[in-house]
Amino acid sequence: MEVRRRTPYTYDRFDEKEFVHRIKKVDTFEKLPRECVNCTSSGGGASIITFGVIFVLVLAELSQFASPDVSFHYSVDSSLEGDLPINIDMAIAMKCSEVSMDVLDLDGNLISSSSQVKLKREQTNNLREQYHSLHQYFWLSHTGGEEFNLSPMHHFREDEVSEVEADACRFVGTFKTRKSPGNLHITTGKIHHLSFGTPLESYTHPLDAEEVISDDPALMYQYFIEVVPTTFRTRIEEIDTYQYAVTEQARSINHNNQSHGVPGVFFRYDVFPVRVEVDVSGGNSASVVRLLVRLSAIIGGVFATGSLLCLLLRASISFCLLARDRFVPATVTPGLSASAPLIPDSDD
Repeated sequence: MEVRRRTPYTYDRFDEKEFVHRIKKVDTFEKLPRECVNCTSSGGGASIITFGVIFVLVLAELSQFASPDVSFHYSVDSSLEGDLPINIDMAIAMKCSEVSMDVLDLDGNLISSSSQVKLKREQTNNLREQYHSLHQYFWLSHTGGEEFNLSPMHHFREDEVSEVEADACRFVGTFKTRKSPGNLHITTGKIHHLSFGTPLESYTHPLDAEEVISDDPALMYQYFIEVVPTTFRTRIEEIDTYQYAVTEQARSINHNNQSHGVPGVFFRYDVFPVRVEVDVSGGNSASVVRLLVRLSAIIGGVFATGSLLCLLLRASISFCLLARDRFVPATVTPGLSASAPLIPDSDD
């Protein structure tokens, strides 16, 4: 019987030194010995200037990235179908039992009525005290203070308010209409807020804090509103809403002077068929990649340009010194002349 010894299979052990040696072969950034490097004061000054230029350019690039430019794009609005939300908050100098609000389309059909909004009984003097100017409007909690985490400027106790009979009615709410020209009719009052579409935080609309006061009971005040569909693209979200531009016109109704109409405040709005796209998304992933590319180009370009200028400066200085030494005439030692006899060597 023959017995053989089995030789176990040996695996090649990972050679760390061989791996490091192979990595060194592909090193494209060759290092010169310290004794081969010549540091000069001019080179040090050029390096300081180079680093200063890089710092300024990088800082300017980061500042531009932090505050991107807003770009606008325009296109035809193809979404003619759908609802148009109208956000309203206004006070009327009449009792709620004596006032109503109707929304009509271009054909005169009733779209919405005051039953879809919330009515609040208010005191005209208190409203005027709180909403006297646009500056104070930003500090009120129920018209924007909650967005800024602010508290109202004025507080009224219930017993203090109840002493005065309510002589104003406030309309607060949102109702939807068709995306077609329409007409909103109310009486004289104060507009706290009027917007279309999704409300935007920290955005002031043209008719916010608008107040109309008239002693003429036959005054016809008209607002001609052009509603523009707008898309806001930010770094976080995309919002489809509406902006509007407004033109005001006041006219006194006098049938004897052929000035006919119905007294009150009219909002005549029309939807513009062009959509505006506002893009402020300057911090997306694509722009981050572009930022890194631009920073790399700045650093590498300034270093390469600085090295080239330093090399040209040294070459120019060397050329000037060489030219100066070549054109300087040779000097002759005083007391010697070409005809002076040579002194023979002594034979000693």
